[in-house]
Amino acid sequence: MRVAVLQSKGGVGKSYLVKLICLYVEKTGALTHFFDLDNASSSLFNYLSSLGQKKSDKVKITRYNLLSDDKRIDRSKFDVFLEKIGKLENVAIDFGAASSEQIYYYLKEESQNGIMELLEEYNIKLLVVVCGGPSAKECVDFYNDIMSIPGADRIVYVVANEFSGGINGKSVKDACNAHIQ
Repeated sequence: MRVAVLQSKGGVGKSYLVKLICLYVEKTGALTHFFDLDNASSSLFNYLSSLGQKKSDKVKITRYNLLSDDKRIDRSKFDVFLEKIGKLENVAIDFGAASSEQIYYYLKEESQNGIMELLEEYNIKLLVVVCGGPSAKECVDFYNDIMSIPGADRIVYVVANEFSGGINGKSVKDACNAHIQ
Protein backbone atom coordinates (compact mmCIF):
# COMPACT_ATOMS: atom_id res chain seq x y z
CA MET A 1 0.00 0.00 0.00
CA ARG A 2 1.32 3.38 -1.06
CA VAL A 3 -1.28 6.13 -0.91
CA ALA A 4 -1.09 9.90 -1.04
CA VAL A 5 -4.11 11.84 0.18
CA LEU A 6 -4.65 15.24 -1.38
CA GLN A 7 -7.12 18.08 -1.95
CA SER A 8 -6.40 21.77 -2.38
CA LYS A 9 -9.37 22.70 -0.15
CA GLY A 10 -8.62 22.67 3.56
CA GLY A 11 -10.83 21.03 6.15
CA VAL A 12 -12.26 18.30 3.93
CA GLY A 13 -10.85 15.29 5.80
CA LYS A 14 -7.40 14.59 4.33
CA SER A 15 -5.64 14.17 7.67
CA TYR A 16 -8.64 12.40 9.14
CA LEU A 17 -8.51 9.81 6.35
CA VAL A 18 -4.82 9.19 7.00
CA LYS A 19 -5.59 8.86 10.74
CA LEU A 20 -8.15 6.17 9.87
CA ILE A 21 -5.49 4.38 7.85
CA CYS A 22 -3.25 4.59 10.93
CA LEU A 23 -5.93 2.96 13.10
CA TYR A 24 -6.35 0.21 10.51
CA VAL A 25 -2.61 -0.39 10.41
CA GLU A 26 -2.53 -0.66 14.18
CA LYS A 27 -5.08 -3.48 14.00
CA THR A 28 -3.24 -5.35 11.25
CA GLY A 29 0.15 -4.97 12.88
CA ALA A 30 1.87 -4.00 9.63
CA LEU A 31 4.74 -1.54 9.76
CA THR A 32 3.60 1.64 8.02
CA HIS A 33 5.41 4.86 7.28
CA PHE A 34 3.36 8.04 7.47
CA PHE A 35 4.62 11.21 5.87
CA ASP A 36 3.12 14.56 6.79
CA LEU A 37 3.65 16.99 3.91
CA ASP A 38 1.26 19.59 5.36
CA ASN A 39 3.66 22.44 5.96
CA ALA A 40 0.91 24.68 7.38
CA SER A 41 -0.44 22.63 10.29
CA SER A 42 1.29 19.23 10.45
CA SER A 43 -1.90 17.88 12.04
CA LEU A 44 -1.09 14.27 11.15
CA PHE A 45 2.39 14.50 12.66
CA ASN A 46 0.99 16.11 15.81
CA TYR A 47 -1.74 13.48 16.12
CA LEU A 48 0.54 10.49 15.64
CA SER A 49 3.23 12.00 17.86
CA SER A 50 0.66 12.41 20.63
CA LEU A 51 0.09 8.64 20.62
CA GLY A 52 3.55 8.20 22.07
CA GLN A 53 5.58 5.01 22.25
CA LYS A 54 2.48 2.79 22.11
CA LYS A 55 2.63 2.66 18.30
CA SER A 56 6.25 3.47 17.64
CA ASP A 57 7.13 -0.11 16.67
CA LYS A 58 4.56 -0.28 13.84
CA VAL A 59 3.98 3.36 12.93
CA LYS A 60 6.75 5.61 11.73
CA ILE A 61 5.86 9.26 11.22
CA THR A 62 8.01 11.79 9.42
CA ARG A 63 7.45 15.42 8.56
CA TYR A 64 8.70 16.08 5.07
CA ASN A 65 8.94 19.30 3.12
CA LEU A 66 8.91 19.06 -0.67
CA LEU A 67 8.60 22.80 -1.21
CA SER A 68 11.38 25.15 -2.20
CA ASP A 69 11.77 28.68 -0.85
CA ASP A 70 9.32 29.93 -3.49
CA LYS A 71 6.68 27.43 -2.20
CA ARG A 72 6.78 25.23 -5.29
CA ILE A 73 7.65 21.53 -5.43
CA ASP A 74 11.42 21.15 -5.47
CA ARG A 75 12.29 18.57 -8.15
CA SER A 76 15.35 17.21 -6.33
CA LYS A 77 13.44 16.86 -3.03
CA PHE A 78 10.58 15.13 -4.84
CA ASP A 79 12.94 12.68 -6.57
CA VAL A 80 14.62 11.79 -3.27
CA PHE A 81 11.22 11.39 -1.62
CA LEU A 82 9.96 9.06 -4.37
CA GLU A 83 13.10 6.97 -4.12
CA LYS A 84 12.66 6.72 -0.37
CA ILE A 85 9.01 5.69 -0.41
CA GLY A 86 9.59 3.36 -3.34
CA LYS A 87 11.65 1.15 -1.01
CA LEU A 88 8.95 0.95 1.68
CA GLU A 89 6.08 -1.52 1.78
CA ASN A 90 3.36 0.56 3.41
CA VAL A 91 3.22 4.32 2.99
CA ALA A 92 0.50 6.90 3.66
CA ILE A 93 1.14 10.52 2.74
CA ASP A 94 -0.88 13.47 4.00
CA PHE A 95 -0.61 16.46 1.67
CA GLY A 96 -1.92 19.69 3.13
CA ALA A 97 -4.08 22.00 1.03
CA ALA A 98 -1.17 24.19 -0.10
CA SER A 99 1.04 21.17 -0.81
CA SER A 100 -1.80 19.49 -2.70
CA GLU A 101 -2.13 22.50 -4.94
CA GLN A 102 1.60 22.53 -5.60
CA ILE A 103 1.76 18.79 -6.31
CA TYR A 104 -1.00 19.29 -8.89
CA TYR A 105 1.06 21.96 -10.69
CA TYR A 106 4.13 19.76 -10.47
CA LEU A 107 2.35 16.70 -11.88
CA LYS A 108 0.83 18.79 -14.65
CA GLU A 109 4.20 20.29 -15.59
CA GLU A 110 5.97 16.94 -15.44
CA SER A 111 3.27 14.86 -17.14
CA GLN A 112 5.13 14.97 -20.46
CA ASN A 113 8.24 13.70 -18.68
CA GLY A 114 6.50 10.53 -17.44
CA ILE A 115 5.76 11.48 -13.83
CA MET A 116 2.38 9.72 -13.79
CA GLU A 117 3.97 6.57 -15.20
CA LEU A 118 6.66 6.77 -12.50
CA LEU A 119 4.02 7.03 -9.77
CA GLU A 120 2.24 4.08 -11.33
CA GLU A 121 5.51 2.11 -11.45
CA TYR A 122 5.98 2.80 -7.72
CA ASN A 123 2.37 1.67 -7.20
CA ILE A 124 1.38 4.99 -5.62
CA LYS A 125 -2.34 5.72 -5.53
CA LEU A 126 -3.51 9.33 -5.30
CA LEU A 127 -6.63 9.60 -3.15
CA VAL A 128 -8.46 12.86 -3.78
CA VAL A 129 -10.87 13.72 -0.97
CA VAL A 130 -14.05 15.36 -2.25
CA CYS A 131 -16.83 16.58 -0.02
CA GLY A 132 -20.21 18.09 -0.63
CA GLY A 133 -21.88 21.12 0.87
CA PRO A 134 -20.19 24.52 0.74
CA SER A 135 -16.80 23.06 -0.23
CA ALA A 136 -18.14 20.98 -3.12
CA LYS A 137 -17.25 23.28 -6.00
CA GLU A 138 -13.63 23.73 -4.92
CA CYS A 139 -13.26 20.00 -4.24
CA VAL A 140 -14.74 18.93 -7.57
CA ASP A 141 -12.73 21.56 -9.44
CA PHE A 142 -9.52 20.20 -7.91
CA TYR A 143 -10.56 16.63 -8.71
CA ASN A 144 -11.28 17.60 -12.32
CA ASP A 145 -7.93 19.42 -12.53
CA ILE A 146 -6.10 16.31 -11.33
CA MET A 147 -8.07 14.08 -13.68
CA SER A 148 -7.11 16.33 -16.63
CA ILE A 149 -3.48 15.22 -16.29
CA PRO A 150 -2.69 12.45 -18.80
CA GLY A 151 -2.42 9.12 -17.00
CA ALA A 152 -4.29 10.27 -13.89
CA ASP A 153 -7.16 7.88 -14.57
CA ARG A 154 -4.84 4.95 -13.78
CA ILE A 155 -3.74 6.13 -10.30
CA VAL A 156 -6.30 8.66 -9.00
CA TYR A 157 -9.21 7.57 -6.82
CA VAL A 158 -11.98 9.63 -5.23
CA VAL A 159 -12.60 9.38 -1.53
CA ALA A 160 -16.11 10.75 -1.08
CA ASN A 161 -16.67 12.57 2.19
CA GLU A 162 -20.47 12.62 2.38
CA PHE A 163 -20.58 14.27 5.82
CA SER A 164 -21.53 17.73 4.52
CA GLY A 165 -24.07 16.43 2.02
CA GLY A 166 -24.04 15.76 -1.68
CA ILE A 167 -23.45 17.75 -4.83
CA ASN A 168 -26.30 18.98 -7.04
CA GLY A 169 -28.72 16.44 -5.58
CA LYS A 170 -26.34 13.50 -6.04
CA SER A 171 -24.01 11.77 -3.64
CA VAL A 172 -20.42 13.03 -3.77
CA LYS A 173 -19.28 9.72 -5.25
CA ASP A 174 -21.92 9.78 -7.99
CA ALA A 175 -21.20 13.44 -8.78
CA CYS A 176 -17.48 12.74 -9.21
CA ASN A 177 -18.07 9.64 -11.29
CA ALA A 178 -20.30 11.71 -13.57
CA HIS A 179 -17.58 14.41 -13.67
CA ILE A 180 -20.04 17.09 -12.56
CA GLN A 181 -18.42 20.49 -12.89
